[in-house]
Amino acid sequence: MRKVTKSCPILLKRKRMMYEDAKKLSRHDFCQKYGQDKEGFFDKVHGELIRQVLKESIESIRKDKKKERDMSRVSDMLIGMQEEAPYFTKESFISKYGWTNEHIWDEAHEEINNQLNLEIDDG
Repeated sequence: MRKVTKSCPILLKRKRMMYEDAKKLSRHDFCQKYGQDKEGFFDKVHGELIRQVLKESIESIRKDKKKERDMSRVSDMLIGMQEEAPYFTKESFISKYGWTNEHIWDEAHEEINNQLNLEIDDG
Protein backbone atom coordinates (compact mmCIF):
# COMPACT_ATOMS: atom_id res chain seq x y z
CA MET A 1 0.00 0.00 0.00
CA ARG A 2 1.08 3.52 -0.75
CA LYS A 3 1.52 5.76 2.28
CA VAL A 4 -0.26 9.13 2.01
CA THR A 5 1.63 12.04 3.51
CA LYS A 6 0.31 15.35 4.80
CA SER A 7 1.69 17.13 1.77
CA CYS A 8 -0.64 15.26 -0.59
CA PRO A 9 -2.40 17.91 -2.76
CA ILE A 10 -5.80 16.24 -2.40
CA LEU A 11 -5.59 16.26 1.39
CA LEU A 12 -4.39 19.86 1.43
CA LYS A 13 -7.28 20.89 -0.83
CA ARG A 14 -9.76 19.07 1.43
CA LYS A 15 -8.29 20.72 4.51
CA ARG A 16 -8.55 24.17 2.87
CA MET A 17 -12.19 23.44 2.00
CA MET A 18 -12.85 22.36 5.57
CA TYR A 19 -11.17 25.51 6.85
CA GLU A 20 -13.33 27.76 4.65
CA ASP A 21 -16.47 25.82 5.55
CA ALA A 22 -15.64 26.03 9.26
CA LYS A 23 -15.54 29.83 8.93
CA LYS A 24 -18.93 29.93 7.18
CA LEU A 25 -21.01 27.07 8.56
CA SER A 26 -22.54 26.56 11.96
CA ARG A 27 -21.05 23.85 14.20
CA HIS A 28 -24.03 21.60 13.49
CA ASP A 29 -23.83 21.99 9.69
CA PHE A 30 -20.05 21.54 9.70
CA CYS A 31 -20.28 18.32 11.73
CA GLN A 32 -23.05 17.02 9.49
CA LYS A 33 -20.93 17.65 6.40
CA TYR A 34 -17.56 16.38 7.70
CA GLY A 35 -18.47 14.16 10.63
CA GLN A 36 -18.56 14.59 14.38
CA ASP A 37 -14.89 13.61 14.66
CA LYS A 38 -13.96 16.92 12.90
CA GLU A 39 -15.55 19.07 15.61
CA GLY A 40 -12.12 19.76 17.08
CA PHE A 41 -11.00 21.19 13.74
CA PHE A 42 -14.07 23.47 13.74
CA ASP A 43 -13.18 24.66 17.27
CA LYS A 44 -9.59 25.31 16.28
CA VAL A 45 -10.65 27.44 13.29
CA HIS A 46 -13.07 29.45 15.41
CA GLY A 47 -10.41 29.89 18.09
CA GLU A 48 -8.14 31.42 15.45
CA LEU A 49 -10.93 33.70 14.25
CA ILE A 50 -11.69 34.87 17.79
CA ARG A 51 -7.99 35.57 18.45
CA GLN A 52 -7.79 37.57 15.22
CA VAL A 53 -10.86 39.65 16.13
CA LEU A 54 -9.47 40.29 19.62
CA LYS A 55 -6.08 41.26 18.21
CA GLU A 56 -7.68 43.72 15.77
CA SER A 57 -9.89 45.14 18.53
CA ILE A 58 -6.94 45.66 20.86
CA GLU A 59 -4.94 47.34 18.09
CA SER A 60 -7.89 49.60 17.32
CA ILE A 61 -8.25 50.55 20.99
CA ARG A 62 -4.51 51.28 21.24
CA LYS A 63 -4.65 53.48 18.13
CA ASP A 64 -7.68 55.33 19.49
CA LYS A 65 -6.00 55.88 22.85
CA LYS A 66 -2.81 57.11 21.16
CA LYS A 67 -4.84 59.46 18.97
CA GLU A 68 -6.68 60.69 22.07
CA ARG A 69 -3.37 61.32 23.91
CA ASP A 70 -1.94 63.12 20.90
CA MET A 71 -5.05 65.27 20.59
CA SER A 72 -4.88 66.01 24.31
CA ARG A 73 -1.25 67.10 23.97
CA VAL A 74 -2.12 69.37 21.05
CA SER A 75 -5.05 70.77 23.01
CA ASP A 76 -2.83 71.39 26.06
CA MET A 77 -0.24 73.09 23.86
CA LEU A 78 -2.91 75.26 22.23
CA ILE A 79 -4.33 76.29 25.62
CA GLY A 80 -0.82 77.09 26.81
CA MET A 81 -0.18 79.31 23.78
CA GLN A 82 -3.52 81.06 24.25
CA GLU A 83 -2.71 81.73 27.90
CA GLU A 84 0.78 83.06 27.11
CA ALA A 85 -0.16 85.15 24.06
CA PRO A 86 -1.31 88.25 26.01
CA TYR A 87 2.08 88.51 27.72
CA PHE A 88 4.19 88.28 24.56
CA THR A 89 4.89 90.71 21.79
CA LYS A 90 3.93 89.35 18.40
CA GLU A 91 7.57 88.91 17.42
CA SER A 92 8.54 87.04 20.59
CA PHE A 93 5.44 84.81 20.32
CA ILE A 94 6.29 83.92 16.72
CA SER A 95 9.89 83.35 17.73
CA LYS A 96 8.80 80.86 20.41
CA TYR A 97 5.90 79.09 18.64
CA GLY A 98 6.54 79.71 14.95
CA TRP A 99 4.73 81.74 12.29
CA THR A 100 2.15 78.99 11.79
CA ASN A 101 0.72 79.89 15.20
CA GLU A 102 0.63 83.65 14.59
CA HIS A 103 -3.18 83.51 14.33
CA ILE A 104 -3.35 82.42 17.99
CA TRP A 105 -1.57 85.59 19.07
CA ASP A 106 -3.81 87.66 16.79
CA GLU A 107 -6.98 86.06 18.20
CA ALA A 108 -5.86 86.50 21.81
CA HIS A 109 -5.00 90.17 21.28
CA GLU A 110 -8.19 90.79 19.32
CA GLU A 111 -10.17 89.38 22.24
CA ILE A 112 -8.27 91.59 24.69
CA ASN A 113 -8.89 94.68 22.54
CA ASN A 114 -12.60 93.85 22.27
CA GLN A 115 -12.83 93.48 26.04
CA LEU A 116 -11.02 96.80 26.58
CA ASN A 117 -13.29 98.57 24.11
CA LEU A 118 -16.36 97.22 25.88
CA GLU A 119 -15.04 98.43 29.24
CA ILE A 120 -14.26 101.88 27.85
CA ASP A 121 -17.67 102.13 26.18
CA ASP A 122 -19.43 101.12 29.38
CA GLY A 123 -17.46 103.64 31.43
